[in-house]
Amino acid sequence: CRSILSTMNSATGFLLFLLAFLSLELSATAQEPRSIPLALREWESWATWNDPHRFCPTPYSDTKTHRCFWPSRLDLQVTNSSGSFALSVMAFHETWIPLPGSSEVWPQDVQAGGRPIVVVERDGVPSVRVVAGDTRLEGRYRWTELPQNLRIPASLGILALSRDGKVVENPAWDAQGLLWLRRDGTTETTERNFLGVKLFSVLEDGIPLWWRQEVELTVAGKSREEDLGTLLPEGWKLAAIQSPIPVSVDDSGHAKAQVRA
Repeated sequence: CRSILSTMNSATGFLLFLLAFLSLELSATAQEPRSIPLALREWESWATWNDPHRFCPTPYSDTKTHRCFWPSRLDLQVTNSSGSFALSVMAFHETWIPLPGSSEVWPQDVQAGGRPIVVVERDGVPSVRVVAGDTRLEGRYRWTELPQNLRIPASLGILALSRDGKVVENPAWDAQGLLWLRRDGTTETTERNFLGVKLFSVLEDGIPLWWRQEVELTVAGKSREEDLGTLLPEGWKLAAIQSPIPVSVDDSGHAKAQVRA
C-alpha cells in the first residue's frame, strides 16, 4: 500500500487505499460476538489489567496500532500579540492528546473541561492526558509578534482560523503540518466547498477473495468532515486502510474523512 498527496490547481487531491475480504457470513448465519463465560466475568478486570488500549479501535492490518481518540474541529484565533484555541476530543480510554504548537510556541493556561491541566512535551509535541469520554480543551498563546507559522498535529484534520477577529477562509496549511499565519489567506479567492470522489477497484482471486479499492478525493473549500458513505460492496469486511488524512470507518463500512483543500 502507498499513499499520495498532491495538489491539483486550486483543489487538493487525496488517495485512500482500502483492502477488504469476502465474509463467509454471506452464506451462513452471522456469528454472535464473543462473550465472556459467566463464571469468568469477575476475572475480566484482572486478566486485562495490562492492556490499557483494549477499548481503542485498531486498523485491521495492524493490531498493535491503536486509534485512541477522535478529534473535532480545531478553532484557532490569533492576533499580533496572542492566540487561543479550542478543541473537543472523544477519547476511548485515558490517553495523550497532542496540541497545536511547539517548544517555540508553547500553549499556556490550558484547561480540560474548564479545569487547569498540565501540558508536557512528548516526542517534541505539547500534549495533555485526558480521561475516557468527551473533553473540551482550551488554551492560549502569548507572543511579542505573530509567529511565522504554528505546527498542527497530524491527527487533527479540521481547522477554523480567525485573525484579528476575521475568518480566514483558506488557511495556508501545508502537508508538513505547518499553519502559515503570516500568509494572508483572506486575499485568496474563496471557493465553494467541493468534493469529487472517484473509485478504482480490483478483485483478486484466491482464498479468501480480496477486494482492493482506491478512493480518489478532490477537495476544495474549507476544512471539514465529509460523509463518504459505504465504500465497500455488501458482505465485504475491511482488512486495511491507508490514508494521508484522518478517516473513520465503522463496523458497517460507513466512512467519514476530515478533508482540507
